[in-house]
Amino acid sequence: MAHPDHCIPLTTVDAVMTTTPQDQIQGRPGGPMGPDYRLLTVALLALVTIIAFEAMAISTAMPAVARDLDAVRSYGLAFSFMLTAELLGIVLAGVWADRRGPLPSLFAGQLLMVAGSAMAGLAPTFTVLLAGRLTAGLGAGLIIVALYVVIGRAYPDALRPKVFSWISAAWVLPSLLGPPIAGWLTSTWSWRWVFLIVLAPIAVTFAVVSTQGDRIRGGSTGDGVVPPDHGVPPDHGVPPDHGVPPDHGVPPDHGVPPDHGVPPDHGVPPDHGVRPDNGVPPDRSGHRRLALLGLGVALSAGAMQWGSAQLAATQVFPLTLTALGLIGIAATAPRLVPAGTLLMSRGLPAVMMSRFLLTAAFNGALTFIPLMLVSERHLSLTTAGIMLTVGALGWALGSFVQGHHGLHNRRSELVVAGGAALTLGILLLAAIAQFGWHYYLVGLATSLSGLGMGLAMSSTSVLSLALSPVSDHGRTSSSLQVADVLGSVLGISAAGAVFAAMHSTTGSDLHVFVLIWMSLAAVAALVMIGGQRTRT
Repeated sequence: MAHPDHCIPLTTVDAVMTTTPQDQIQGRPGGPMGPDYRLLTVALLALVTIIAFEAMAISTAMPAVARDLDAVRSYGLAFSFMLTAELLGIVLAGVWADRRGPLPSLFAGQLLMVAGSAMAGLAPTFTVLLAGRLTAGLGAGLIIVALYVVIGRAYPDALRPKVFSWISAAWVLPSLLGPPIAGWLTSTWSWRWVFLIVLAPIAVTFAVVSTQGDRIRGGSTGDGVVPPDHGVPPDHGVPPDHGVPPDHGVPPDHGVPPDHGVPPDHGVPPDHGVRPDNGVPPDRSGHRRLALLGLGVALSAGAMQWGSAQLAATQVFPLTLTALGLIGIAATAPRLVPAGTLLMSRGLPAVMMSRFLLTAAFNGALTFIPLMLVSERHLSLTTAGIMLTVGALGWALGSFVQGHHGLHNRRSELVVAGGAALTLGILLLAAIAQFGWHYYLVGLATSLSGLGMGLAMSSTSVLSLALSPVSDHGRTSSSLQVADVLGSVLGISAAGAVFAAMHSTTGSDLHVFVLIWMSLAAVAALVMIGGQRTRT
């Protein structure tokens, strides 16, 4: 692992300090929904809702997609490929925003999402669908970063807390309604509409944002002081975060339920992309190095995923591609996280490793729930979607519990408890598959898993900031983002590799699901060790 001083954050931070008389700020009518900001606020909330819907709804529709496109063996690639492209988009957008501001990234992201969703919705083959997922994922990454830059530029300091709270709320509704809606669309019409339904809303947001260019470029006319928050948006007194809602860097799409609080900052401060008043230009060489590292991680992860999905072919090329991908990840990812992360050293490295293990176990496990319920229990996609929604409610409960005042100084214990609940939830999934227990118990399993994530994800966010100086908060936030995304990618990819290697085209796959979930339960159990090592 590289020394912390040589870890490179996903985005850079430019602090902006401006002042405006308080009465001028308070005099702005209507807040974020006032005449000055209404169109922009609605457009931003719509974009977040679209990305969140894309994340949760696709999970429900994928069993039908894989069946129709004869790609059940490669099922997991549709999730992990998009996550990988999203990571690359986040890296590139941070660099782009530093150099050109948020508008180019925001416009390009919307165009890529439209193109990717259209490709996936009209895909004649699974390969074309994967290309669409890659394109849409890249667009989502660009949008995620640009949204927070826009908030920092277009809204005065007094309004940002409310905007951030609304952004978080925009993740909640899709996490609860997205899966059953996707199940209904797929059953009533076609899975293709789950992808195509977002095209018209994105076209509208594109048009609206186009009318707000002057406000975004010029900044708000009543900014308060924007402190150098180093990549972490203020907590605003709301208990932290994904059903996918965000949690200080949890990327939205990953099938993860929301933490119902502080929106995902993805390492991007509200003022990111605004050149400081001293006129010092951004570090171009650092940007190039960062972009190359992000590209290296994304390409390596893509190679590993593609190779692992072909392992059943027992050919040399898939094995070689998988090995090269893993080597590439090992060579690049350590530059983006604190030294000692792989060894789970005490303090901040243990926090980062716990985040990696949490997202690997949770996303790897939940990705295969709809496939098991549809293919083995012959349930409807709507029913499978409801099981994911129940998990989102569990996450919300965990997030609420961890926000209790009496638990504020017991963050390490909350991480341990979260790891235990996640382990029990995934073990229950394995038992349901092994012993043929009633499918209603899947709701209990996803609730337990979501509860564990709600307890642990917010707590690791708090711990990461408590264990690092304020001057390193941007780097820390970026490291959390790397841990989140790589955990999700590797967890889904590993589960997908096992499924691809053992999938039966004629018989039952229950034994494969049991093996996947038992293995991921072991991964989740390591979080309990990591939680204990977060104490310093």
